[in-house]
Amino acid sequence: MRLGFPRALMYYEYYPFWAGFFYKLGIELVSSPLTNREIMEIGLKKAPDDTCLPVKILVGHLTVLRGVEGIFLPRLVSMEQNTYHCPKILGLPESILYALPAESKVYTVDINWREGKREVINSLMAFGGEIGRSKGQIREAFAEAQRWQKAYQRMRNAGWSFEESMECFEALAEPMKLKDLGFSQEGSRRQKPA
Repeated sequence: MRLGFPRALMYYEYYPFWAGFFYKLGIELVSSPLTNREIMEIGLKKAPDDTCLPVKILVGHLTVLRGVEGIFLPRLVSMEQNTYHCPKILGLPESILYALPAESKVYTVDINWREGKREVINSLMAFGGEIGRSKGQIREAFAEAQRWQKAYQRMRNAGWSFEESMECFEALAEPMKLKDLGFSQEGSRRQKPA
């Protein structure tokens, strides 16, 4: 299964979590291209005038995702205790369905850390049924996702850019590269570029 993941809104903050989650489930997560003039112009034309620029950019990203079986667009209600996201983000994905072809399948899951870890896992388990995965698989994928997110946070705190961090994750997630002993040893010694 290949799911499209628009490179917009909270993508850069939580991509490692979702990449680890879907990697563990054997689902390929396909990102839209970097934001460019074409993506922005598409979003500006398709989105209603009163829509904020970040959501307009999201609309542009959704429009250019191709070759996927569905679009993954999580509803990020709250990512930590005592917080909520902007109401326009809470209205996703329903508020942007107009931007997608009618035959597009949108996969979503509510993530609300205000309700605690158990509720987040319960939401992910319900989502797991939608994508044909067991509760056990979802628990394992959640644990993997948390490991990837924590590793990403450590890299950011050490001064790594998003791109540098993702190169490292991609190298570690590629099974053929892990079998190459020279590469694996070099990768494990890699320092942040100067």
